[in-house]
Amino acid sequence: MTICLFFCHSCIEIGCLDIYYTQKIVFGVVSVQFIFLSGNRADAEYLQRMLLRDDNELALHGFYLTPFLEERGKNAFLKIETQHEIFSDGQELLLRYLLSGLIAEYMISYWSKKILNRMAKKQYAYLGEQKCQEIAECCWQMGQNQVDICQKKMWKTNIWQNVWDYFLDDGIYYLDVDGFMRFRLLDFCAQLKTALAKEVDHYLLDKEYEEFLDLMRAFVHAQEKLYDSVHLVWESPQHFFLLDEKEQELSLKQWAMDYPLYEMQQEEEIGDVLISALIQLAPKKLVVHTQEVKQSNILKTIKEIYRDQIELCTECAFCRSYFDKLKRKEYNK
Repeated sequence: MTICLFFCHSCIEIGCLDIYYTQKIVFGVVSVQFIFLSGNRADAEYLQRMLLRDDNELALHGFYLTPFLEERGKNAFLKIETQHEIFSDGQELLLRYLLSGLIAEYMISYWSKKILNRMAKKQYAYLGEQKCQEIAECCWQMGQNQVDICQKKMWKTNIWQNVWDYFLDDGIYYLDVDGFMRFRLLDFCAQLKTALAKEVDHYLLDKEYEEFLDLMRAFVHAQEKLYDSVHLVWESPQHFFLLDEKEQELSLKQWAMDYPLYEMQQEEEIGDVLISALIQLAPKKLVVHTQEVKQSNILKTIKEIYRDQIELCTECAFCRSYFDKLKRKEYNK
């Protein structure tokens, strides 16, 4: 028996790019072909690998696709054709539904990173191209690994629904991934923009903190050393005191600028006074006696400033004596 093949060609214009899609008709049985405009070759190859995986929903439902990668100028796109005929409208509807889910996953797991990079370079160009890429990468990693699983499911469901609604039109067999995300997924892109802004804020705060540490280290290095060692006995940000090498208590009043230490509630205020005192005392070595399990930000900052000049102690004779008395006092309350 001779099988007659007829090819119907249609042309779709996306920007300046003309893309052709084909429906191959074999006695009324249609092998469906979709076309995805997907950025450069690397972008298209990533989608191609997703489509060829044996464990994706399309394969699990018996839809095996043949993706053909083509390039035109700086753009790349995939022609995706089913390896078997679609015998009914219901089958094609299911194919479109499952394909929408895979494209939603592609947009979240891969294309969102490109959008973050573009946003960072456009809005935060003053940080430099490399730093923008690093921040976008960090933001994307957080989205992939640290975002609540319910939030990620909500993202995928929403994008899946948008792509599915788009493909419900029987005449639609193409999709421009970047254009779709930029103009049809405005809420998702707005969330990416917000997340990126938060990441930039974190970076700027960290940068400011590092500059502060560098300044404090410079002061410590330049200061003439007045003590061989100073001991910081640390119970908490509200309970600590300083001793010299002879274990005589050192007053903090002159560095508190007549502001009573016991009235200080903010950890930052207490930290400022303590760090100022330590810089003025200028010890060659700082010994910190503490049994604090989770170190406070003040102690972490002091460790960063003094580095190899600091010694943490938890079990010396003084520690055992002081902290044992403290425990007995707490127990007898």
